[in-house]
Amino acid sequence: MEYVPEFAILQNSKTRETALWTKERGKWFSAGEDEYDILKGIAQLIRTSEYPDEVLRGLKFAAQEKDDELNEGSNIE
Repeated sequence: MEYVPEFAILQNSKTRETALWTKERGKWFSAGEDEYDILKGIAQLIRTSEYPDEVLRGLKFAAQEKDDELNEGSNIE
């Protein structure tokens, strides 16, 4: 059986390009150059953390919370 990662970050420091993979999307997508530095920090945190899975769970939770806030805001009548 082939392993499919939950999340991956691929960065090119010369061009400041970032590609992200999520298992949920099932494909790579590009981030903007303006997001390069924050994603570099996140990648370093994941690589150096004693508990990288916990970091990813926290990031996923934060993203879901943000989506919930945005969806609640769009229901204003």
